[in-house]
Amino acid sequence: MRYVVVGLHATGRSACMWLRKVDKSAEIVGLDPSPLPVYSRPLISYVLSGEMALPDMDVATDGFWKDLGVSVRGERAVALDPGRGRLELASGESLAGWTSTRANPSKSTW
Repeated sequence: MRYVVVGLHATGRSACMWLRKVDKSAEIVGLDPSPLPVYSRPLISYVLSGEMALPDMDVATDGFWKDLGVSVRGERAVALDPGRGRLELASGESLAGWTSTRANPSKSTW
């Protein structure tokens, strides 16, 4: 099976881990326009107060995604056609034949 996970912070990271657990041979692509590495947003206040160093916020480095077998792309999804299994990206590219999941529906534009 082929999966696209849109958004790679906490929920997206969990979705990728779950997909890998239930489908060891899956092709998984993670889309997130945010710069990597993925960090824990709730920890920002600790960094700002000096209680934590900035690198300690990282929760998923490039090595994490590679070890999990997830191909990460710095792209934004802009439209979904579930009937045709097509996901349109802001770059104009279209991903077809994928099963998609939104990691953060409140932030989605589709």
